[in-house]
Amino acid sequence: MIIFTLAVAFTVLLLSSKSVDSMPDCESDRPGWADHRTLKVPKNIVMKGKAIDRMVNSLCCIYTHVEIETSNVNYFSLVLFDKTKETHQVNNFKDAYNIVQSSICRMSMGSEDCEKQATCIGKAMNKKKSLDEKFESKFEKKIMSKCNSAVVESKNFFNKRRKCIKWCHKDSACRGLEIIKTDKKKFECSKYYTEPSPLAVSLKNVMCYVRK
Repeated sequence: MIIFTLAVAFTVLLLSSKSVDSMPDCESDRPGWADHRTLKVPKNIVMKGKAIDRMVNSLCCIYTHVEIETSNVNYFSLVLFDKTKETHQVNNFKDAYNIVQSSICRMSMGSEDCEKQATCIGKAMNKKKSLDEKFESKFEKKIMSKCNSAVVESKNFFNKRRKCIKWCHKDSACRGLEIIKTDKKKFECSKYYTEPSPLAVSLKNVMCYVRK
């Protein structure tokens, strides 16, 4: 009976260790006097799966380490740089993650961390950039401007602005894109292979994008 009890206890210990060890390691330290925050998770919270790993890695980006609480508590606690605590009464790690990340990003130092580590957070959460985000990272929008270039290399009409952007974005030679919304609810799209010099106009339905 004693041997059986010990065996069960050892098995439970192994399972508990596996649950903790399954979380990604985090060794991020913030430059300066404040090294990292700590989010302490109640023992009974499930901490397995790719979604959990992504959230743990995302918090690691903003210098927040995740640990399993050793005492028996039913709340999450966020230990800040000055050792003060925030407590959050939620039933799962996803809710705690959303609350804690939002809280950190509203703090003075935390807002700086969230801004500087936005790329790291995006990669950790496996967030794919939308076509608009990819396009805007390569092209600068000239507000209320017409692309004043001598030669329009190609012109096309689309029923959606996104199709116009895709038409230019997939062409590595596209140096500029002019979009004009017509009265027929179509988009007149002009593609430039030489960099245009935008000309200010008063028409709100005209937009010029120039490759950065």
